[in-house]
Amino acid sequence: MSRLFVGATVGLAIAFQVAFRLSEEQPAGLRLRAGACFLLVDVADTPTRRETGLSHTAALRADGLLLRWPRPSLHAIWMRDMAYPLDLAWLDADDVVRAVLSNAPPCTAAACPIYAPPGAASSMAVLEVAAGRLAACGVRVGDSIQLASSSEAWGR
Repeated sequence: MSRLFVGATVGLAIAFQVAFRLSEEQPAGLRLRAGACFLLVDVADTPTRRETGLSHTAALRADGLLLRWPRPSLHAIWMRDMAYPLDLAWLDADDVVRAVLSNAPPCTAAACPIYAPPGAASSMAVLEVAAGRLAACGVRVGDSIQLASSSEAWGR
């Protein structure tokens, strides 16, 4: 009986560790209204998640990734170890688009360009989406990117 109890306890402990590790590694999803579109994006709001970003991914897991920092600054982006081009939008503390870079190409070289367009100097976030998506949604500098309510995002 005690072996069964120990085995069950160890199995349960391993299951909790795996679940905890997955929850730590999986970004949280947000529904955003960006221009004429609703986007489901993952969130990278820790140093590790921001540093990794979308590097080493074969395709977008959601509509994109929102990188968030705790303080405004010039948050430059590079496309190192990317497999696909992206559109990038730098957002200020009020989630207003301050700079846009369309079709940033992937980079597999040792030295990659660093992107920090004019207007990005006091950004708090960078929205990364598939190349062409910002233009298709009509997102421009000065637009507000908003958190969408569930009913709005699903057309209810």
